[in-house]
Amino acid sequence: MASLGNEFNAESVKPQDDFEPIPTGIYRAMITDSDVKKNKAGTGTYLALACQVLEGPFTRRLVWGNITLTNPNTSAQEIGQRQLSSLCRAVGKLRIRDSQELHNIPMEIRVIYVQAGVDKTGTHREARNEIKAFKAIGESSSPYIAPVTQPPSAATDAKVSKTAPPWAKKAG
Repeated sequence: MASLGNEFNAESVKPQDDFEPIPTGIYRAMITDSDVKKNKAGTGTYLALACQVLEGPFTRRLVWGNITLTNPNTSAQEIGQRQLSSLCRAVGKLRIRDSQELHNIPMEIRVIYVQAGVDKTGTHREARNEIKAFKAIGESSSPYIAPVTQPPSAATDAKVSKTAPPWAKKAG
């Protein structure tokens, strides 16, 4: 047990929002946390990022992303290096030694909504977001681009929802 120091009254504080993934779109955001972790197989590493949305209806929401740093699969490693290069350019840090150098700098991120389902390994996954791109502020057409609420076209990534996400459902 731990004393809170004084009584907390939950009736006086708005409860935390739910954890539903946010809609596909481009958001102004910044990295608030990062860590280098080993991949599941233990054969490589990735940079785990937490990004906080700074504007629009999803202000203060967190979105997480991973960037491959090392991997025996050279294609996976090359993709990760390109993603890290985009991230560094988005925040104006072309040479870094520590991921902390990327924190608290506003940028734009492209986020997609991924429908719940079963992955390649047969594991059930909840609906989630993925960060697909990083850009410097101003590289997009506006600071906040309204999220896409229609199902994506067949030409988009097959992992993206082909049905209306929870926020697009009509009442009644």
